[in-house]
Amino acid sequence: MIRTITILVLADDVNQPQIIWGEKNGPATLECSHKEQNYDQIYWYKQQPQSPDLIFIGYIYGTSAPKYEGDFKDKVKMVGDGKTSLSLTIKDLSASDSAVYFCAAYYTVLPSDVINTCCCGLHLRRCQFLQTRSFCTNRNWQQCRGLGF
Repeated sequence: MIRTITILVLADDVNQPQIIWGEKNGPATLECSHKEQNYDQIYWYKQQPQSPDLIFIGYIYGTSAPKYEGDFKDKVKMVGDGKTSLSLTIKDLSASDSAVYFCAAYYTVLPSDVINTCCCGLHLRRCQFLQTRSFCTNRNWQQCRGLGF
């Protein structure tokens, strides 16, 4: 019988523990914060063990209420200011919650802008690790690679 759940959190420039332990059927809270003042959105993703895919959990944009993807609405709760912080509380922990969780910060890109953050996490160096081919345009992916990340 599994009694503890292990959660690994990966993010740049975030003040948080790398590993969070939780009791089965209990809650676990992951904190995500950054100091990039231009960013106005924070997203959470989940990566299951042995899977390259990222599962979108939800996000907050500015001062709006958090938006949840599918079944995550009943499984998690997000709290934050939408600009510099967003915590993720996973309710009723089970073995299927053991995963790597990513938070990512973005800023709104105006149509005239060519460069955006391309869902690369808190910094562009996250691009390569997040396999952003599915999240970024080829142009942005090349920009990330060109920066040596």
